[in-house]
Amino acid sequence: MDIRLRYIELLKHCLIDMLGPATTRAVTQPSGDVLIEDVPEAERSERLIGRDWPANGTTMIGLARLTHLQRCIETVLAEEVPPT
Repeated sequence: MDIRLRYIELLKHCLIDMLGPATTRAVTQPSGDVLIEDVPEAERSERLIGRDWPANGTTMIGLARLTHLQRCIETVLAEEVPPT
């Protein structure tokens, strides 16, 4: 894999807080309080599609949407789409 693509993958995983062996999520309680809890391994795939609230992530859109955004940007650059 191209080193640039590896770096982009690293950035995307950093943005959704999926770099380490564990991650946390914020869960709203009925009282309105927010509880920070560890994400069980079996539920980490929810983060990839943006279905949880990362406690330390920079974005909530998930890896799938970040990859889609990456492809859109690559298309704009490859096709030399002019600014409007």
